[in-house]
Amino acid sequence: MSAQPIDGGICGERTARSGPERAALWSMSAWAAIALSVAACGGEDSPKKADADAASDGAGAGAETADDLARVADIDEPDSAARSDAAGTDLTVNDAAPADEATPDVPPDVPLADLGQDVPTPVDIAQCATGTDCAGLLKLQPCEQATCVAGQCKPEPKPDQCCTDADCNDQGECVAGKCDTGAHACLYTPIPNCCSGKVTLLKTSLEGAPFEDVSAQESPQNGNVAWGESTTRAHSGKKALYFGNACKTYDNSLNVANGCKVGGASTPIQSALTTKEHALPKDKKAQLHFWLWLDTESPYADTLPKGTCATPCVAGAACIQVNGQSQCVPEKDVLTVSVLQGETATSVFSSLQIGKSTKGQWLHVAVDLSKWAGHSIKAQWAFATGTNLKNGYEGIYLDDLVIETNCTEKGAFCDEKAPCQDDANACTQDVCTKYANNAGLGVCFADKKVGCCTVVSECADGNACTLDACNASQCSWKPDATKPACCKAEVLAPLEDFESGTLDVWSVFESNSTISKWRLHPTGGNAGQALYFGTEGLDTYADPALGKDLGPKGTICMDKVKIKQGSLHDLVTFDLQMETEWTGLPATTYKNPPVAGGKKFDALAVSVYHNGTFTEVWSSDAVLGTTGGQWLPVTVALDAFQGQTVQLCFAFDAGDGAVNDKAGVRLDNVLVKVACSKKPCYFATECKALSCGTCKVPICDGAGCQCVAVPDCCTAAQDCDDGETKCTIDKCGADGKCVHEPTGFADCPNAGGK
Repeated sequence: MSAQPIDGGICGERTARSGPERAALWSMSAWAAIALSVAACGGEDSPKKADADAASDGAGAGAETADDLARVADIDEPDSAARSDAAGTDLTVNDAAPADEATPDVPPDVPLADLGQDVPTPVDIAQCATGTDCAGLLKLQPCEQATCVAGQCKPEPKPDQCCTDADCNDQGECVAGKCDTGAHACLYTPIPNCCSGKVTLLKTSLEGAPFEDVSAQESPQNGNVAWGESTTRAHSGKKALYFGNACKTYDNSLNVANGCKVGGASTPIQSALTTKEHALPKDKKAQLHFWLWLDTESPYADTLPKGTCATPCVAGAACIQVNGQSQCVPEKDVLTVSVLQGETATSVFSSLQIGKSTKGQWLHVAVDLSKWAGHSIKAQWAFATGTNLKNGYEGIYLDDLVIETNCTEKGAFCDEKAPCQDDANACTQDVCTKYANNAGLGVCFADKKVGCCTVVSECADGNACTLDACNASQCSWKPDATKPACCKAEVLAPLEDFESGTLDVWSVFESNSTISKWRLHPTGGNAGQALYFGTEGLDTYADPALGKDLGPKGTICMDKVKIKQGSLHDLVTFDLQMETEWTGLPATTYKNPPVAGGKKFDALAVSVYHNGTFTEVWSSDAVLGTTGGQWLPVTVALDAFQGQTVQLCFAFDAGDGAVNDKAGVRLDNVLVKVACSKKPCYFATECKALSCGTCKVPICDGAGCQCVAVPDCCTAAQDCDDGETKCTIDKCGADGKCVHEPTGFADCPNAGGK
């Protein structure tokens, strides 16, 4: 008979009492507690039973066995040390008292509370009778509704809606159901080459642990070339198995430390990738298929003169001319796929069959495993270069490895006379893939088009920092701007501080003057050299030869830069010093162009050049045409160009020949970067859209655009109250300015002697 430990109260009480509490309780009425506990733990409506019901998620489903109750009690109760009183008395009792054990009398009129114990409260009270009773009791997703099951409130999908793919699995084993989590609707598509009882022995998309289903055997001389996971290329998802190194080659003389430059010592490469052993059914056809991306050394026949060998060459060798003689030379850099049965290896595919390259595309390779029915096999991909020469190719990628039984129903197999049927799925391409080891027979596949999707769940990239989307049947991924912690700050183009003394990374797009143009200023930078628009004398941008109605202008652009997709913010920053005809003038007089629709004067524009179009992203209007001869940091957002390769351009236009004797424009420290934060604004001109009323103006401060009061501005006399009611009369002038007229009292300032 099993023993049942009891804690500081009735067996339904979960919180253990302190040592002194237990000592007092048991010294007063230990016999009563034992008797009551034995009865309560075995009773139909006891708290311990309710706990057991809750643990099995079946409240009200009926009585559990004694063993069930014991297991629940073992989980719920504190450890044995907490179940002893202060004197070390063992409080463990049997499930039921022995028949011959005397049971002390319990005083009939003493309540449990008086014995120092809590009165047990049932926990299996019904929450509901119908789903309506559950309103507000559950946290529900938009696709869920509350229902009442056996008196308990539970969520379930709304009729004709779904929350996950698991809600869409009621159409049979040969129909794939996916939940469009945006519309909460199930989408069903037939599974090609599917039949009742189909067995899948291996199916890996390599998105999880890369070596869960396969193992790699590397030659000790391989160095930094090995099998590993890669996100550079993938047939599905974001990952594939890759054979190569960090320099994207299988030449082990190349490494990141030496800049992936050729010149170091290299050795031949040899490796194998092998699956676990799988037992093929006796009564079903089976097949292996996988996706391959391959870039290796070309076959000899493609690069060397063909020979005329008297004896045909064996498989894996080519007849070529070497020093004028015809010879059979074994091919190098060959990928071979074999089926291993015990110690026997049978080649079923060679990269020689496809010219040792997939021509930059993913290739679906299928292998007929019928001859191994009823046997246990492994699949192996083996690669060997044979020499250390010409190993500077990208290497091997493998994805979506499958070993499965095939269906014998009509339409599963194909050849020239029996093509594959259309599955009516816009995201698949119905293809008859010939077996690599049985060219007379093919199998029908509905190959998924790269990047195509029907529901957003097919676009899941496993990256918590991106927002997955399926639009117009194409997957896309955007940065999650709500998660700054996901951002990684980085430089997209090297800092241009012009200290190299050349403009090699710059090109002039436009210039109308040979005298005043973009050039280097040897000492004009914020610290050193700078990019300067002006004359060779470095003190003006005038060109009298252009006349009074035409001023010098020029546009200069950086080399192309890829604005990173998936970053939080993309910015260009630079230091600007600008002295023009606007320098020294009141800010209130700045209006450029002076006449609506006319041309601008002494203006600097920053533009992005992409696909033959200039898009202005900043202009000197932001600084009212001048920095007053001071260096000013400028920040410009480039978020609108994420994912695009662009050129950053600076254009200055004097507009006319007047007042061009100023110092001109200087630029320094130009940097294109990814930033994880940016200010709401940088210049007051960015706040023009903010409406502030008559007597306030928008400014830009650390918190963004703000309205601040204009001193002495008014619309009524009460706006001009200066607090001097005795000495001044406050008025609002016709020009909107406050006027404070003196009252003339003798004890007021400026009383005039009155």
